[in-house]
Amino acid sequence: MERELLQPLRPEIIRMYHRQGYRLVGRHLHSAVKVCYWTKESLRSGRVCYKELWYPPVQSHRCMQMTPYIGCNCHCLHCWRVHSGDRDGLVWREFPLDLKRFDEPADIMEDMIRERKELLSGWKGNVKVDKRRFEEALK
Repeated sequence: MERELLQPLRPEIIRMYHRQGYRLVGRHLHSAVKVCYWTKESLRSGRVCYKELWYPPVQSHRCMQMTPYIGCNCHCLHCWRVHSGDRDGLVWREFPLDLKRFDEPADIMEDMIRERKELLSGWKGNVKVDKRRFEEALK
């Protein structure tokens, strides 16, 4: 599959996200997935995030921290994405979006699930991980 970078996803930004544990997915690399803190906690110790406590049937070990578009320009207060100007020397045009170059939603989800399984694969050998939860996390 040929991959094409969208404007805000320059190599230095991709490296930064990769160091933070994110993996960019899709043909155009505009989507990202990461194993979140609470997924790790749930696998290691059975501790869960508020979503599992307040919004059943959410299960922390099965959650997927993801975004269909890493270049979102909404600038929400608690957003984890990098926006133009957040880092010295990293400035790009956030608007308008080139909507002809987006991956199909079904393709994004398929890639997200596959990449999340890959990110979780190293947890299988961890003696602190509940084996049943680990197997459920992969489904």
